[in-house]
Amino acid sequence: MIIRLGFTALVVWLASFPAPVGKAGENWPELPESNGEVEIPAQEWPMKPGPRTVAIRIHYPGGKLANVTQETGLMLTLHNWGGTFCAGTANPDALANRLNVVAICVNYLQSGRKASVADPEPYDCGFLQSLDALRALWFVHDGLSGRDIPFAKNRILTTGGSGGGNVSLMANKLAPRTFSGVIDMCGMPKLSDDIAFNLPGGTGLNARWSRDPASPNFLSLADQEIRFVGNPKHLEVMKHLGASARVVVVHGRSDTTCPFADAEEMVANFRAAGLDVSPQFIGKDDLDGKVYTSSAHALGNRTEIAIRYSTDLPARKSPSDFDLRDEKVRYPVTGGEFVISYKTGYPVARFERTPNFRVLAPTAARLEPDREVVYKRVGDRSLHLHIFDPAERGAKVSAPTPVFLIIHGGGWTGGEPRKFYPIADHFARRGMMGISLEYRLLRKADDAATTVFDCVRDGRSAVRFLRENAADLGIDSDKIVVAGGSAGGHVAVGTALFDLDEPAQADSQTSPVPNALVLLNPVIDTSENGYGKAKIGDRWKELSPVDHVKPGLPPTILFHSTDDKVTPYGGAKRFAERSRAVGNDCELITYEGGRHGYFIFDLAAYREVMNRMTDFLKAEEMLP
Repeated sequence: MIIRLGFTALVVWLASFPAPVGKAGENWPELPESNGEVEIPAQEWPMKPGPRTVAIRIHYPGGKLANVTQETGLMLTLHNWGGTFCAGTANPDALANRLNVVAICVNYLQSGRKASVADPEPYDCGFLQSLDALRALWFVHDGLSGRDIPFAKNRILTTGGSGGGNVSLMANKLAPRTFSGVIDMCGMPKLSDDIAFNLPGGTGLNARWSRDPASPNFLSLADQEIRFVGNPKHLEVMKHLGASARVVVVHGRSDTTCPFADAEEMVANFRAAGLDVSPQFIGKDDLDGKVYTSSAHALGNRTEIAIRYSTDLPARKSPSDFDLRDEKVRYPVTGGEFVISYKTGYPVARFERTPNFRVLAPTAARLEPDREVVYKRVGDRSLHLHIFDPAERGAKVSAPTPVFLIIHGGGWTGGEPRKFYPIADHFARRGMMGISLEYRLLRKADDAATTVFDCVRDGRSAVRFLRENAADLGIDSDKIVVAGGSAGGHVAVGTALFDLDEPAQADSQTSPVPNALVLLNPVIDTSENGYGKAKIGDRWKELSPVDHVKPGLPPTILFHSTDDKVTPYGGAKRFAERSRAVGNDCELITYEGGRHGYFIFDLAAYREVMNRMTDFLKAEEMLP
């Protein structure tokens, strides 16, 4: 049973990057005897799970396989963003006949205008696309080798225009020991924020990615880093592995579609890493009306450009990735590393996650609230609401606006509002005012006398402030949701359970009780069987939510994992049972297994939590 569970967990973890089964176990075709089109198996695309194939077109010198000799090289020629097969790139027949290569066009992932521009899935921007191209290249390489047809294994090239240039650059990155030459014609050196998120004033390209970790189109920092061709850390890896391809970067100085500045940055980084790069930056003085007709994105005759820079390239002197069949191509990124395995000959990518990595942390680090508002002053200290306004995030805003106030955890001693910025941002994008709360913490230099009682007081003060200033803030005082994780969950439920107020608010007629509660692995039992007794002291029972359940609590959804060793699951279960027993609406969402805060370590679990949370808020009519 233990082995079976372990195997199942491994399969789930690697679901988006399945292991290869080898050529014999897949439907690989034979090489055509003359120029022709075939379909080959491709790696699964997580956006649309299931088997996938890629169509490729093979062009031999003189149109016949029989014309391949030991002097014949291999060359990818890759289409542009929105194109198919050989659109927007060098003509394959011209390459085959004039350069003596087997030229290969690839209908890589999202080929065609509908898939690349009109469909809702984000545009891949070179990762799986380059793996598709490399599989096509391997197919020809393996087919010739398997039939004992001599060819120039040390002369392997790739070229492409625009998106095809990007895929060519990425193919060289993911197979750094394979190519002898790369001719990039105005390709995208990286998946910039402009391209990824269609930012105003950007390039005009829209790859349709999202910054929201709850979105299926979320672009993680790791995914963005692997798609940066000039990533300095990754160039060091390529240099260490012995990458020797000459990378010819042909880029128009006036290009605003794939900005010229990005190409300059990439070239500078290649040079700094000691890699062979040859910039061919085209200005107006370089236009000849034949080969070069534009210093912008189009450039000119891409066939002639590719042929011009494909001659006299140095041959590769070492075995290719296809021949080496190892797993040494590893690129470190935020939260883990991408591994490109060549154990079966063709490449298969997988992501190996760093243990204990918090999946929300990179997004939280990049987000900033639209404003901060002081809700309370304690002595010389001001406590703030970190506000994410829905209008600033393009959300449809109702007037007045519901509020989603979230409170970070950290055992009442650590953490910060930034920790839950992604959740506040998410609900701001859904039309609520998203707020992350700053509250006093224990044993801080400026809060030496702070207790857990004070933490709860701050939570109640925040809700009162929102209601008392609803008109100025533009919020609906009857639609305030308070959420919290771990110790923040304790503060959240404490706003409804505990009559703890500052002296100045003791006679306030404004209720601090929220209209709904969202509790994420909360501190819910402060006894010695739960969490918090050591920090609260002898008065622990006064602040133990499970011991103070009463009728009239707001509708509550509570998320907890069964293997939580910090705030044990039993307390959450008892709280939900007792709350329902006195007539409250309390839904307990149980996650089997899992650690404390399970959803911040697993993106799939986080999305499930956010989806269930959203359903709950819709049912309670808290979402616009």
